[in-house]
Amino acid sequence: MISRKKPEPLAVQVDAGESWHAESGLTAEPFLGSEYGFHTGELQHPCTREELIFQCNTAPATPLVWTPETRRLVPPEAVPFLAEELARYRRKNAESGMVRFGLGLLAVLAAYALWLPDLGFRSILVILPVFLAIRLVGAIHGRVEALRTDASAFPAARARLRHAAWIQGQPARYTEALLGLLIVLFVAELFKGQDAAIQAAGLVKPAIRNGQLWRVVTAPLLHVNYLHIWMNGLALLSTGRLVEAHSRREYLPLAFFLSALVGSLASVVFYPATTSVGASGGIMGVIGFILVLSYQRRETLPPGFSRSILVSIAATAVMGLVAYSVIDNAAHLGGLVAGVLLALIVDLRPANSPASRLFGYLASAGILAGAVTALIAMFG
Repeated sequence: MISRKKPEPLAVQVDAGESWHAESGLTAEPFLGSEYGFHTGELQHPCTREELIFQCNTAPATPLVWTPETRRLVPPEAVPFLAEELARYRRKNAESGMVRFGLGLLAVLAAYALWLPDLGFRSILVILPVFLAIRLVGAIHGRVEALRTDASAFPAARARLRHAAWIQGQPARYTEALLGLLIVLFVAELFKGQDAAIQAAGLVKPAIRNGQLWRVVTAPLLHVNYLHIWMNGLALLSTGRLVEAHSRREYLPLAFFLSALVGSLASVVFYPATTSVGASGGIMGVIGFILVLSYQRRETLPPGFSRSILVSIAATAVMGLVAYSVIDNAAHLGGLVAGVLLALIVDLRPANSPASRLFGYLASAGILAGAVTALIAMFG
């Protein structure tokens, strides 16, 4: 059963970076025809007590509920019997999450070993054990935190859930367009043959020293294999959305382009004899950009947000140290520094400005020009 009565407006949304944590002053009076129910979007859902418990067990981010004990819509954590259900859900989810992650990683590993060439198989033996160890530590930490859950922990957990739900609802046009471009180029690499494509448009250092400087722009748009673009694609989707939601959208292509460029130049200087490709230098710049943003807006972001960004940086650093033979640490570090410096220079407020749009369009044009140049180098 769904009531289509439109509720009163939510609290005023100050800006794109603060609206996610706006609270509601809605009273439960119009909905007391049913003793229990929950509120999503513009709809109220009357239900039984058992159905409300089931809702919290399957969708713990349910923003507001009403019960006979409440006279207004409140967070589920404010209702004792629902708070217990949410704690139980977190414990169960932490346990099953470890199992799902382990099985999923084994499936990816098996598929990778069966279908991909030796070039990728060597890298998987080095990178994935480190990646697995980092994720396993994170899963264990989540399990420990779940076991410690009490009433005092719910406000912070609720803030993180509401923020995550808000982020998923925000448009990410630049992020999706950039990922689509990387996928198109990866398909082109497959048609050309990846070894030949990388030699044609990758960061081949002797070719750069001979005058082919355009490679510092084309190389970040190419990838070695499926695992490479899969990992970078996931990272780009999660980090790009954050930039677009909490700052000017045009800063996403600007941060990526400048960081990828600086990362390529750092690789040329510090790894003069290797050949490199990949968007990770640009993505590390986006992470550095978010790190500064999270510090400057720490009062409006959920608890632990900055710490999660630092953990991502630390995990990347550990992976780079262990798998130094297949990871371009110079490009990672160069991109990270470029992203941090860019965020310190620009105005991070989300309001539009002609200057930010201009630089965003120029960076987007630079990325597109790099893609076209890469295609010409591969097939021209």
